[in-house]
Amino acid sequence: MAIKMISTLTASACLLFASTSFAADSMQHFSQAATHSAQATTNTVSGGVKLASGAAAVPFKAIAVVGEASAKIAEPLWNSATGKKLEVSDESVTAGPAPALAVAAR
Repeated sequence: MAIKMISTLTASACLLFASTSFAADSMQHFSQAATHSAQATTNTVSGGVKLASGAAAVPFKAIAVVGEASAKIAEPLWNSATGKKLEVSDESVTAGPAPALAVAAR
């Protein structure tokens, strides 16, 4: 009876502590993935705004010769489109091995 109780307590303690250690890594990776996703979304929106500003500025730049007012309208749009450059990377980032491999290795 006492051996069965000790075995049950030991197994319960192992399961309790093992589940928290597995969860800690997954939450950290989830947090990093959420951050990277937010950064990618921000870059996509910023790129779209720059594209729209540049496209809107082109006709005003083309007719700027005709009137000074067109140039004054075009200048802020053009500055918005040609401002800070977006960071582009060819690297692909992964968090680690597939979950099945990570669990099998432990």
